[in-house]
This record gives sequence, structure tokens and C-alpha cells, in this order.
Amino acid sequence: MPARIILLTTILVAAMAGSIRARELPFYSVNDLCIASEIIVQVYVAGDDVKIQEVYFGKEKLGDKKAMTIPGLANIRAIAAIPGPEGKPKTKVAMLFLDADGNLAPVGLDDHSPAVYWMADKDCYTYSQRSNPGGYTLVRGDAKFHADTADSLVAAVKDGVKISSQWKEALAITDHAKAAAALAKFLRVETAPHGYMREFDRPLRERMGQLGEAAVGPVEDVLRAGLRTGEDLNTAVIILYDLGKPAGKATDTLLKLLETPGKTAVYYICCALTAGADPRAIPALRPLLRDSDTQIAMQAALALGAMKDGDSFNAIATMADGKIEQKRFGEARELVLALCNIDEKRGRELGKKFYEQTLGHGGDGNFGEYRH
Repeated sequence: MPARIILLTTILVAAMAGSIRARELPFYSVNDLCIASEIIVQVYVAGDDVKIQEVYFGKEKLGDKKAMTIPGLANIRAIAAIPGPEGKPKTKVAMLFLDADGNLAPVGLDDHSPAVYWMADKDCYTYSQRSNPGGYTLVRGDAKFHADTADSLVAAVKDGVKISSQWKEALAITDHAKAAAALAKFLRVETAPHGYMREFDRPLRERMGQLGEAAVGPVEDVLRAGLRTGEDLNTAVIILYDLGKPAGKATDTLLKLLETPGKTAVYYICCALTAGADPRAIPALRPLLRDSDTQIAMQAALALGAMKDGDSFNAIATMADGKIEQKRFGEARELVLALCNIDEKRGRELGKKFYEQTLGHGGDGNFGEYRH
């Protein structure tokens, strides 16, 4: 191999050192970055030094500063020199997302941080993991996942700052009912802040779960409103499942949603009905035992078990037999537990039968508690 090629290969390998091992790096939208940042500025870059052109967030932290030093910024720009299909931006204007100390946010990322957008005349560039293994590499904005022009980036940042503010205000509310009402606005496109792309679904679920029964009413209001449009209500329904028994208060609305689910998964609706365990849902759930989607049929069986529907015992037992034949022992065990909830004696008898059937076939461990 010619020396020049060896040298170039060595440089490229060294540049990517530390990123070779397979690991999925976080994807951050502009909204995510706005939430993580204490300072958001548009700057002119010269090495690690920057001249501030515009402050979009954190003016009180910057005071009268006109310039800053951003540790490692020159190294982040250097990755643009690695050849790739995206080329490199011919600009020194950037949007930086910083913590309170002026470091690139989110804190803890490697020096190929995605918390930098390069703003060219027509194009916008940032960093993303294009392959795994691999680190963050330069990408041109595509409008769907990243801002694709300087103007669209500025608009996204302005939206992101408002979203961040509304989100943090909702999290700070201590009254459970008021907090649930404020957070529920993030569950629908019509009521969420402009530009919100559901980045907070996971923490939203966690916080709503902490609010307990107070969250049921606001979430049910979301379902009622969404029923009219057939929109995606999956997160709202999953929150009811997370809440457990209090979800039973929303049974009537969940049953209406089950009739016309629109973009909401029937399986998730069954999960929420399982958690609430309200027997009023039994007539609507029984036909789902024969649903062609086995996941829906399975969850309907678990729901009927939670509701102690004795008339469904035989149908669920037949389903459990089928799971044994398919060697889906884990699912069969879940169904036995549901049957025990309906009739413990008969359920345990079936569990013992399954134990004897699967002994030595890999499934006995699922039914060991029923062997006596």
C-alpha cells in the first residue's frame, strides 16, 4: 500500500478513535437541545473563541458579554474536514446550545457534540450518528429531523424556547390536579405548543404516573377531544395503563375509543382496560378473544382475567392450550395467572397440567409453582 494512502488511513482511523465500538448515540431535536440548555446563542466562530451575534435564551446569564470561549469548539468543527457525502459548511456562523457555564449542552457528550448547528446562506448543518458503530458526523439538515435552513433553525429555536418554558412551568406545579391539566396539553397537537414533536412522551408518562388519580380526569378529557378527530391517543392511553386501578374511572371513554380507535392501538386500549379492571368492559372485550391479532387477543384475555369474568374461563383456557402447543410458555403462564384470578382452583389445575406437559421441554420453569 502506498505510503500516502497508509498515512490517510491512519489519520481517518485516529479521527474516529473511541467511536468504533457499537453504541447508539442520543438523537437530539432542537426542542431537546432547548430543554437541556441554559444559553442559546448565534455566534461567529474563530477557533474556540466566538463573537455573539444574537442571544435567543439566557441573556440574564450572559450579561453584557459580546464574546466567549467555548472549550473544544475548534475540535468539533474539525470533524467537517473528514470526507463524506455531506461535504462541510462554508461558514463560521453557528448556533450554540450551552449550559450555564458556557459549555456545549447537553453536558457529557464527546467532542463531536450535536449541540452545534452551522448556518450557511442556504443550508444548515449539524451532527448525527449515521452508522453504528460510529460517532457523530456532520449532516445537512433535511427539514424532517434537522432544520435545513438558517431561517428554519431560528424559527425552531424560538419555538423550542417557548416549549421549554411551558414544559418547565408545568413540571414546577405542585398541585396535582393543576399539574395534570397543564401536562395534558402536551398530549394533543391542538393543545401542545407550536413546534412540539412529542419529545417529552417518556418524562410525561413518568410525571403523570406520579400524580396518580388526579391525572385521570385531564387524560380522559384528552381522549374525549381526540375521539372526534381519530388522532393518535396512544400516549394518553398508556398513561392510564400506568396509573393502574384509577384508570377504571375512564372506562366509559375507553370503551368509546375501543369502538372507533382511529390511530390509537387497540392493544393499548386493552392494556388500559386491564389496569382499570372495570367489569363494565367485559362485553366489549369478549369478542376480542377471537381477534386475528394475537397480541390483542392475548391482552383481552388478561383484561377479562383481571375482571374475573367466569364466562370467559374456558375460552382463555383454550387459548392457553394453544400457547403450549406453540411452545410460547411465557404467554401460557400469563394466561394461567389470569385464570387463577377468575377461579384459583381450576387455574392451578391447568397450571399443574402444563407443568407435567412441559417438563423437560423448556417450559417447566414457567409452571413450577403449580407442580403440587
